[in-house]
Amino acid sequence: MIYATLFGIADKVIEQFKKVYPERIPEIETYNRNVIIANSYHRSVYRPSQRAIQARRAGGVII
Repeated sequence: MIYATLFGIADKVIEQFKKVYPERIPEIETYNRNVIIANSYHRSVYRPSQRAIQARRAGGVII
């Protein structure tokens, strides 16, 4: 699922899993939600702070 999410094909993989392992779907959906939450956190908190640090080091303006 990590690679499926990375390559944007998690939806297709989940559909195939539903046929083969229907009892594991809640676990997979929880995992996908956690990946989305982690990505949102990274975009909203970590990346802007890294840009600010880089801008200060370069003596430039934050874009």
